[in-house]
Amino acid sequence: GYVDPVDADGNGILDCYDAVILVVTIDSQPQYAGDIFQGENVSYSVGVTIDGNLPPEYQWQIGIVSDDEQDTTWTDITESSQFVGANTSTLTINNVSYEEFDNTQYRAKVTAKGYTCAFVLTDPVNLDVKIRELHIPQGFSPDGDGINDKWKITGIEYYPNNTVQIYNRWEIKIWEVDGYLNDSPEKFFEGIANTGSSNGMVLPETVYFYVVDLGDTDIDGNSISEESRYRKGIVYIRRPNE
Repeated sequence: GYVDPVDADGNGILDCYDAVILVVTIDSQPQYAGDIFQGENVSYSVGVTIDGNLPPEYQWQIGIVSDDEQDTTWTDITESSQFVGANTSTLTINNVSYEEFDNTQYRAKVTAKGYTCAFVLTDPVNLDVKIRELHIPQGFSPDGDGINDKWKITGIEYYPNNTVQIYNRWEIKIWEVDGYLNDSPEKFFEGIANTGSSNGMVLPETVYFYVVDLGDTDIDGNSISEESRYRKGIVYIRRPNE
């Protein structure tokens, strides 16, 4: 709609006519935040100075990068529970998700009251969202030498609702636990059966099969789809002199 022109700096000239003399200095640009994991919050800030000591006005924008990464479409951000500070010097994005926010960009449009025709844009900053990934080793050697003595699943702590099951070559379950933990002897696999007729048995060197169910939510409460919650594969137990 129509906005009445004003003379915010009191120089006797409507700002829409002398907007070209608006001088905005970007003292600090928004900084890349590094890898942000799904479910975390991220903030971007800008520092500015406007000649004449005019108070700055801010409008943060989100940029959606095209599939071929050749174009970016910019849209003004509206204040919400997810976007906080859309019209301030600091924008906070709460509870980012990989699907919505990975590879999006952010910048601030800075102007002063009445200078609707003149503004300065900050440099865009990219948001990279990562899913908490797992690394499941294909083998370990529980021989007491302090190297690979236990089956350490890197990243499993981000999925506290997990269930892990181990099967032998005859598809008989020989080990299982709810809530696998790398730092708890009762919760990690060290090559000793804990279920069935082989309960308590030191398992021989051979190939076993695992099923890891990550559960329906991660540590931040984000839902895990049926397609991505299960991991299946092999784990080889290596024992000395066998």
